[in-house]
Amino acid sequence: MWFRLLLTALLALLFSGETYAATSEFRLPPVTITGDASFEMLRRESFLPSVQVPLDAASGAVLDSIGRTSLFPPQNYGYPAGASGLSLGGRSIEDTQVTTLGVPLNLPQGGGPDLSTFPGFLWSEALVGPSTGSAGFSPSAAAGSIELVPWTRSRITDNSGPDSRVTSSADRQLQTLSIGTRKDTIAMLAGVSAGMLRGPSGSLSYEFMRSSSHRSRFHILGSDLEGDVPGGAIKRSRRILPVLETRTLLTQDTALASTAFADLTDLYGNRSEQFGVENSLSSGPWLLSFSARHVYFKNEGEYREWPMRAGVSREFGQRGKMRVRAGVDAVRVEDTGIEPGGRLSIRWNTKGPLTPVLELSSIAKMPTLSARRYVLDTGTYRYRGNPGLLPERVWSGVLAVDQVGSHFQSRWTLKSEFRNDAQINTSGLPVNTTLNSGNAMLFSAQADARFILSPAWTLRSGALLSWSRLEATALAYPDLPPFAWNGGVEFGLGDELKLETDARYMGDSIAFDGSAHPAYLLVDQQIRWFPAQDLEIRAGVINLFDERAQMVVGFPLPGRLVRASISAGF
Repeated sequence: MWFRLLLTALLALLFSGETYAATSEFRLPPVTITGDASFEMLRRESFLPSVQVPLDAASGAVLDSIGRTSLFPPQNYGYPAGASGLSLGGRSIEDTQVTTLGVPLNLPQGGGPDLSTFPGFLWSEALVGPSTGSAGFSPSAAAGSIELVPWTRSRITDNSGPDSRVTSSADRQLQTLSIGTRKDTIAMLAGVSAGMLRGPSGSLSYEFMRSSSHRSRFHILGSDLEGDVPGGAIKRSRRILPVLETRTLLTQDTALASTAFADLTDLYGNRSEQFGVENSLSSGPWLLSFSARHVYFKNEGEYREWPMRAGVSREFGQRGKMRVRAGVDAVRVEDTGIEPGGRLSIRWNTKGPLTPVLELSSIAKMPTLSARRYVLDTGTYRYRGNPGLLPERVWSGVLAVDQVGSHFQSRWTLKSEFRNDAQINTSGLPVNTTLNSGNAMLFSAQADARFILSPAWTLRSGALLSWSRLEATALAYPDLPPFAWNGGVEFGLGDELKLETDARYMGDSIAFDGSAHPAYLLVDQQIRWFPAQDLEIRAGVINLFDERAQMVVGFPLPGRLVRASISAGF
């Protein structure tokens, strides 16, 4: 009934005969939209803002920075360029969609983004969307999305940075070295990793057609890595991603963007191939999108399917103090059928420092082919797909209030979710898989604040209160603590020296099987020195107090890491 009412309201808004003044693009502080990234449609669908995070390409610390933007437990089954954790807006990493150039980088079994298949030196920025709309073909649903922008793509679309770059980083687990350069409309980068993960990686971007109304770019990313991952398993991964993206301006306010890609992967000797196309047509306040993919997966058999997604949304101009965006979509996956979805976003344009945002959505979390068929047994880590896995329907409501002042920024968020056939990952059990665990309810209140105490001192703090319940077991949602906190202090001496300390506390929670997941506190400290323009030297200690905390039960942290890196542009 609730979904029918929501869908009726969305359709009434979408196809209303009334007209409102509207613009084809909007920017909300601290929203930053650059270029025409493949997944621009994701960032336009909602008023909940995206943020742009500059990458520390030398050490991959941007992934840690993203982790600190969320109070939910960070979970990561790989350590890309030394990153120790990653989370965004969900209760676990399974609710975060990670893409590059529109290609999903999630683990084949749908257990979260396995960023260790690519080292961190490949990226130059990350577009973070803490929205409720990242459904599509990933296991995400009411959480968020991260779009990693390759350094080569950034270089051919932005002339403000250096033409070439050399980076190097080292700790006792991972050492990396990379060299990248650009000339006119082509950019190349090559690098090598040693330590826990070993092997070469690289990328190339080439803009071969550009006019006042059209542009075409070709990209290719590749890696050949082998080494250890948490839990003692051995990773052997070869991955190649060719991507062709085009953008055509049909009229002054109408643009067609299309991305065609392939993802060719050999992981642990199991082959997977994915060919797909992402299309979006934006015209004034309207946005239409269509995606289709062919997925081939060879594990303990050969499997193929054609997942598809179609959606339409409309942004309404300001009517009084309120601006509205509404959208509907549908996802089709073989053996699971067609699942409709919808979203309604409302933003109040107030003259004061407070900006309220309300979003209601109903989205299906579709099980991927590999989530149903993937089988992995390395002796120490076992995963088995669930052929009978059902879609999970997520009903979500988010109320957020942003406050921006001259020395103070904050966001207050209330979120409620009701889930049918909740998909729960059984990490930590002898056999790891994903199960439907009945209905679930989740409520959370979160506050994040940033205080600029002086030109030299900045203080960050955030707290999370949550309550959850799985109807079938009467237990709380796995690995979701009732209380969590993070904070940090930044000190700068002009533009040459910066000192940073970050802390993250996760309270007691329970694992899937009802066992205790103990609380833990992690502290990081680092110093950054900028002796010259486009030159950065960094040294730091990750996990300062040598905690062997288990962010994921059964996967203890490796302990204290001392890291050093250097990055030079010219």
